[in-house]
Order: sequence, then C-alpha cells, then structure tokens
Amino acid sequence: SVISVGKVVTPNNEIVGFIVVGHDERCSYYLHGGFAERFSTQRPGYFAMRWAIELSRNRGKELFNFLVSPKGQPTLRAYKESFGGQTLERLHWQQSLTSLGFATILALKAVERFRTIFRRATQDS
Repeated sequence: SVISVGKVVTPNNEIVGFIVVGHDERCSYYLHGGFAERFSTQRPGYFAMRWAIELSRNRGKELFNFLVSPKGQPTLRAYKESFGGQTLERLHWQQSLTSLGFATILALKAVERFRTIFRRATQDS
C-alpha cells in the first residue's frame, strides 16, 4: 500500500487545502481532506479531490473509493457524489477499546466457534 498526500497552495505557496489518499493494487481510497475556511469560496477541496482522482487514474487504478460518510453529513455525501460517486448503504463495525469492547469480541468469537462446531457436527451426522 502507498499513501499520497496532495496540497492546494496559493500563488504565494500558502497551503489552503490538502487530501490524503491510500492506494492498493486496484483501488485508491479517499482517507481525509480539508481546507482553510477563509478560502472556501475558491473551492480548494474540489481541486484536491480532482488531483486525487487524476492521480488514481494515472496509477492505473480501476476504482476510486470515497469511503463512508456519516448519515448526519449530507453535504459531504453530496460533495462526493458531485465527482460521480455513488452512495450505497453499508454496515460497519466500530470496536470499543474498553474492557466491554474486549468482552464483546470474546463473546463473538465464542459464538463463531460454537457455530463452526455445530456445522461440523451436523455435516458428520
């Protein structure tokens, strides 16, 4: 995997926006980006995203994945869709690093082991 970082600068070399993109064999992934609010009317985020998509094409990638956007941020979803992105509903798992999260993982692993043993037992009979 490779990480690329792009920046948007003014003619005076002042950084006004950035984007971080990860790449694997066939896909590039938008990881993060941002811009200075005082330059928002000049749309530095659009320049950064265009650069990232072109970089992905130049690297021969088949896909550009915008990754998930929170449901509570419809403008972020619209921004990604403006580049041709398609919104798909997806489920994701967020793991707590607390002891409760650890106990949950142990319980899920135990359930999976039980299912595996049960499947084998029913296949053998």
